[in-house]
Amino acid sequence: MQNKCFELPEKADHVLNVEGLFCPVPIARATERMVSVGDGEVLEIRATDPGVIIDIPAWCHGSGLEFLGYRREAPRIVCYVRKPRAGAFENGASTRSA
Repeated sequence: MQNKCFELPEKADHVLNVEGLFCPVPIARATERMVSVGDGEVLEIRATDPGVIIDIPAWCHGSGLEFLGYRREAPRIVCYVRKPRAGAFENGASTRSA
């Protein structure tokens, strides 16, 4: 079963495995990793915590990142996040105005 907002990428530029970890650790690790992701690049997040289906899109919205969608690969959930080309994400915090 695949759930998506947009067409999911065939290959991500970066992969983060947070399988077996639960909230808030997947978001914390994704925040740390996103600092090293280049503008326009995609981070693939592999998790087993079903909460990421809600948490990752909310984190993206609050951080100025683009949530591309997710797919299920039982028992794994694979989410895709793109860092905007404008460099809206620096030093682990959004530079967008609230």
